[in-house]
Amino acid sequence: MFSWFARLGLILLVIALILVTPVGAQVLKWEHAVGGDGYQEARGSVVLDSSGNIYFAGRYGIDGLVSKFDSSGNHLWSVNWDAGGVDMFEDLVIGSNGRLYAVGWTTGVRTVTDAVLAVFDKDGVLLWDRSFGDPSEQLDFSAYGVAIDSDSNIYVVGRLYDENLDDYGAFIALFDQTGDLIWIKIWDSSDIDEQAWDVAVYENGATKAIYVVGWVGNDGFIWRCDEAGNIEWATEITAIFSSVAVDSSGNPWVGGQDSVTGLLLEFDSSTGNLLRSIGIEHSGYSKTSYNGEIYIDEDDNIY
Repeated sequence: MFSWFARLGLILLVIALILVTPVGAQVLKWEHAVGGDGYQEARGSVVLDSSGNIYFAGRYGIDGLVSKFDSSGNHLWSVNWDAGGVDMFEDLVIGSNGRLYAVGWTTGVRTVTDAVLAVFDKDGVLLWDRSFGDPSEQLDFSAYGVAIDSDSNIYVVGRLYDENLDDYGAFIALFDQTGDLIWIKIWDSSDIDEQAWDVAVYENGATKAIYVVGWVGNDGFIWRCDEAGNIEWATEITAIFSSVAVDSSGNPWVGGQDSVTGLLLEFDSSTGNLLRSIGIEHSGYSKTSYNGEIYIDEDDNIY
């Protein structure tokens, strides 16, 4: 999966497909753009369905945006999501049922920023949406990562912010397939900032593990949580953690960066011990940053 960044003014959103060949010989097969005047931004994941159609989410103007392209890069549709204020989708996944699950934030529901979860069918029809946050309207909530389990339960992670204290906290929330909030867990220490950026679910028989990554203070963290959102183990490393995926053995892999190097890290699923650390550098560049999504296919290839 890939990371996309802001474009302003007359700059278009561009989507491209690269034919994977040996390093240094990647071939651009096609690229297409959708957009026009004003602000456009694509965020988080680019996801594919079983037919090779491509989806991404972000923002168009002040509305949340979801777009679909076919496997040749032809634009099929785009839909805007408008809650009445400034809206942004930060991440997108596709479920086994073909539905699209987008998460982000909105300023249009209440006096504070609320996290949002919106579900669309494969044709871009909104099926339902939910906004959630602080009932007392003192804290801003924003969602940055989403994952789906085999029962179409929806795990959402993100951060909360107290403007008065200039303090960040992290949350994970579980919704059922109809959009009912089952539970929400919040971690908010007054002396250190926590922010959650991505989530992945691993299932094998009776085993289910939820992995959450983000930042705590100056360190990256990975938490393994149970089905109720309770932390089973936690590991911190001086780095920035931005994405997580799980291989066929159940071990989580984390993408991120330290001060100069892109990082790909493997952790033991039982203990949280670091098993492997791969630094990624590019010749001629002083710093390599990897802040986008990572993806592991059925053969355990990592992208």
